[in-house]
Amino acid sequence: MSRRMSRRHIVAWLRRAHIHAACSAGLASGVVLLGACTEQAEPLAPTALNSRAPAQALVSSDWPSAANPGVPAYARIEVSPPHVYSDGATAVIVFYRDPSCVPAEFNLLTFYDAPAAFGCPLRVAGSSLWQGAVSSDPPKQSTARGTAVPVWLAPAAAIEAAIADGTLTMGELQDVEGLVRGTAARFHEVLQPGGGGHPLWKLVLGATGTLEDGRAFSVHLTSVDGDVKSIRIEVR
Repeated sequence: MSRRMSRRHIVAWLRRAHIHAACSAGLASGVVLLGACTEQAEPLAPTALNSRAPAQALVSSDWPSAANPGVPAYARIEVSPPHVYSDGATAVIVFYRDPSCVPAEFNLLTFYDAPAAFGCPLRVAGSSLWQGAVSSDPPKQSTARGTAVPVWLAPAAAIEAAIADGTLTMGELQDVEGLVRGTAARFHEVLQPGGGGHPLWKLVLGATGTLEDGRAFSVHLTSVDGDVKSIRIEVR
């Protein structure tokens, strides 16, 4: 062995000598520093930061049911402008519940009407997905479908004029010039609410059916966080 000691060896030797002296003094006085005087300390238990809670399973709930009466609204009209979906020429309003049941003075632009809306017959049915358990909070996703869903079309300019004062009642809607009522034989909607764990609110809607004058119609739209990404309304 070399008589010369490196700096690293010197530091290690001094450290051992210091610990040995401290332990000797502790034994003499009856106070022993277990952490320093044992050759190997027990391993630390894993901290909470290193643990990860198991992911909660998705729970599905069909509606309408006693636990889930469906959307507390009458029609797909948004609470923020432009309120009614349109392609610039034609506006479309889909009714989730029987239009004849909507209270005469209710402002459709406010969308929600709980609990009164629950008393109106639904024209759609569906299911919702929650994280962990069904609750009163928005679901992660809600799907609606129907085979006899009221769909009303009207000139976009006439609808814009009707809602200019910030209100739209059923009477005002029915008085819109050029309004045409129809029924969707096939309707499907997927909604991801912003409060259901998604960063953005998203709506995808599709409907095909017949208008009261015998013409066929189809509607397809996608909206993300209130911004219409695509919309197609066809009447033939």
